[in-house]
Amino acid sequence: DSVTLEMQGTAGAHSAGLHLRGPGLDADARGRGRFYDGEWQLSVTALDVLDHRNLKMSLQAPAELAFGERGWRVGELCLRGDVARLCGGADSGATGMRAQLSADGLPLAALTDGLVTATAFDGTLQVDARLQVPAQGPWSGSVRGALAGAGVRHQLRNGVESLDLGSGRFSVDLLPAGLDGHMLLDSGGAGRLEARLATRRPTPRIMTM
Repeated sequence: DSVTLEMQGTAGAHSAGLHLRGPGLDADARGRGRFYDGEWQLSVTALDVLDHRNLKMSLQAPAELAFGERGWRVGELCLRGDVARLCGGADSGATGMRAQLSADGLPLAALTDGLVTATAFDGTLQVDARLQVPAQGPWSGSVRGALAGAGVRHQLRNGVESLDLGSGRFSVDLLPAGLDGHMLLDSGGAGRLEARLATRRPTPRIMTM
């Protein structure tokens, strides 16, 4: 495992490169940066990610990053593969932090490889997630997702056992009052599964003497 950071140039104009080699993951990034008005501003011009599980993604368009004493921000950064697309962005400052992440066409096989011995998961995943962390007050956020063509294949000694899970959707909302969740999985003739979750934050109690 290794992490290598390369920088060449001056404070006002330099090139940067980051190379990551880890268990099951390789990443290479390149960009141009400068120190200006108390910030390190970086334009990421190339980013390639390979997770060794048939998922290879590359930067779709340059992304702008900035880090300084007043906060940091990551402009929209999108990676695209043969069938999958992953985008995200975030910013943090005096009022708090905001982040968002979206994914489309992510193969479950790549996300779950090695999770269960001799078992493969089929299908694709779509997700949209948002999070807000104010400087003061409770967190809030949401997750929306959908599964398409989901299934499980388990390798046995004398063959393969398959289970068709079908398609479905799920949602989670983190609210000031608590957490709400919903999941629906429909496998056609095999039936459907639906579940709901709701929790509430305890109401502060004021003690008087």
